[in-house]
Amino acid sequence: MTEVFDVQGYVRFVDLKFSIEAEKAKFFRETGTEAALGKVLETELIEKNIEKVLDISGLTILIEKKDIESLEKIYCQMSRINKLEVLRKSWSTTLKDIRGLLNSSKDTTLIESLLNLMKDAILIVKEGFQSHRSLRSSVDSSISTALDSNPNKTAELVSEEFDLKLSKRGKTPAMMFSDDSTKKELDDLFEIFRYITAKDMFEEF
Repeated sequence: MTEVFDVQGYVRFVDLKFSIEAEKAKFFRETGTEAALGKVLETELIEKNIEKVLDISGLTILIEKKDIESLEKIYCQMSRINKLEVLRKSWSTTLKDIRGLLNSSKDTTLIESLLNLMKDAILIVKEGFQSHRSLRSSVDSSISTALDSNPNKTAELVSEEFDLKLSKRGKTPAMMFSDDSTKKELDDLFEIFRYITAKDMFEEF
């Protein structure tokens, strides 16, 4: 089955199959049929196949496409068979890209790239994974680990970005927080700062 369907198509096929069989059971009024058939579908379509889809970087493809609908279907299907831990492990693996971002991005674009990646990950957890606590914790843990892997660089770049915002606007901190657009930019920087464990590094800058 997984050889025929791509990741997006497969998880949607599974979702559709459950809906069709549920409607059939209701139409024919077969008591107990829906539950029994549901167990068979869970075993044959989810347990035997979903892990393979995730193993071939299916989750990464959906994340890159920001396919929230398909990601939510995967979440619901994993939840249905109590395999959210499998999803969490695959999700954590994709989040390792955050550390790679710190090593590959140019200094001038790193902060912006990091913020975009963080926002995308948090959005996926909120809308695709129903704000599941362990999946959100994986995001927080991955971001902190990535930032702490190179604390000097992180502290320097965040400090420079703060200074840049202040100098470009030519305002005092109090005035800046009354400017909505500037306040949003500073809030984003404070969000990065929140994830940094070695905050004392900022004293050097």
